Amino acid sequence: MRALIAIVLALLLLFVSSPPLPAEALESGPEAVIDEQEIDKLIKQGMKDFHIPGLAIGIVKGGQIISLKGYGIADKGGRAVTPETPFILGSVSKSFTALAIMQLAEQGAVDLDSSVQRYLPWLAAEDSTQTRLVTVRQLLNQTSGLSTNDGRSILYVSQRSLKSELREQLNRKTDKFSGSTFQYSNTNYIILGEIVRQASGMSYEQYMEKHIFGPLEMRNSFADANDAAQNGLSSGFQSLFGWTMPTTPKIRPFNVPAGYLSASAEDMTHYLIAQINGGSYKDNRILSEQGMETMHIRTSAFPYGMGWFTDSAKLTHSGDTENFHSDIIIHPSTGWGLVVLMNTNDAVKTMVYGSAYEEISYRIMDVILNTYSPNFPLLVHFGPLDLYLNGLILAKLLFILASVYSLVRSIRRHNARSVKRKAVKLMLILFHIGIPLALLIEIPVISDSSWLLIVHYVAGAGHALLFGSIALFALGLLHAMVWIRFKKR
Repeated sequence: MRALIAIVLALLLLFVSSPPLPAEALESGPEAVIDEQEIDKLIKQGMKDFHIPGLAIGIVKGGQIISLKGYGIADKGGRAVTPETPFILGSVSKSFTALAIMQLAEQGAVDLDSSVQRYLPWLAAEDSTQTRLVTVRQLLNQTSGLSTNDGRSILYVSQRSLKSELREQLNRKTDKFSGSTFQYSNTNYIILGEIVRQASGMSYEQYMEKHIFGPLEMRNSFADANDAAQNGLSSGFQSLFGWTMPTTPKIRPFNVPAGYLSASAEDMTHYLIAQINGGSYKDNRILSEQGMETMHIRTSAFPYGMGWFTDSAKLTHSGDTENFHSDIIIHPSTGWGLVVLMNTNDAVKTMVYGSAYEEISYRIMDVILNTYSPNFPLLVHFGPLDLYLNGLILAKLLFILASVYSLVRSIRRHNARSVKRKAVKLMLILFHIGIPLALLIEIPVISDSSWLLIVHYVAGAGHALLFGSIALFALGLLHAMVWIRFKKR
């Protein structure tokens, strides 16, 4: 309890922001003027409303860094967030992996229109035509036929079973979706990460450091989770029964290309500049202008390029892990770019109430573009969902205890009549067996997620729902066994 109180007191310091970089450290032109006071106000209010412990922001225009700032805390000890604090990027990582593949393509090491099987022969499925039909370009464009659910289910497999899981997913994919239909899937970018390793002859971590982080002077960016943890990575926070608490989910190396790179806001401004300036940062070119343009062009009916959501006005991508959120936004016509990194995520509240984190980022971009109206309130508001969930969890716990008491009492009394009443029979069937079984089966179907994913992204409540349902189901079976035994007497 004292630890919980200490964390809450630390979270009261959320809104004490780290000081911005001195003006002389930033290159800013006379026309690159933003309302930093309004941005500060937006961020601090958003952090308060949506329980965000720490946040970092970077703003660029063309080749210039306009603003860098950190807010709140990076861990339960109260360490201040700065522009140099690394955060896990989530699916923003995908554009880095796409960039690595495009670099290898320009070097002649990868042919975008060749089969994946050419680079990863071990991926051959039982029906090898399934694998041969998938090209590198389709993986980049998310049109391989691999589904969103495939990309979710693979997140928590073991490193040992990765290859067999990838083969199985490719074997069951539907041909009618291959080549043209957009289906966002982490699996596409996990496979691309394997291709980077194979085609470059080095590990994914080594490749990123040598060919992307190094040239872009991204000194606080990491493709290795252990390196990030040892170099100031912010803690990630989740809501546990309404308490904002640090959590440390295990990061599997094969997931990094799809969603677990780490970078600071300062480093991400270098990355944005290279994206805006056709592949160049200072005197370093990481990709040709044509290659960068190819990454930014939509290639299907859905507005997605290669690691970027793209439309006529902007390039964007958000990232969500169990306990981090990030957004990057580029307006090519104006040269403005924005990165926002947050060290929290609440999958349940964003699903129920809307993506509050993204709304903060888009409101900041509105301020930058002078299209923001302070009189227009935020559309998303987090309601008292934790209170409702905790009430349901408490009710479920009390019901389990009452059920255990009833079961023990029935056994001790050896009283058949106590289990023969219709009300008890109905409770036995409905509450003890039917409802728990329905929850265990239907919740993964409705959410298009596995229970493993649910308990990672909905920590606390997800565990209570899973294990509470299992406990009720087990008690139901015991009640049924007792009832049958007494009925025979």
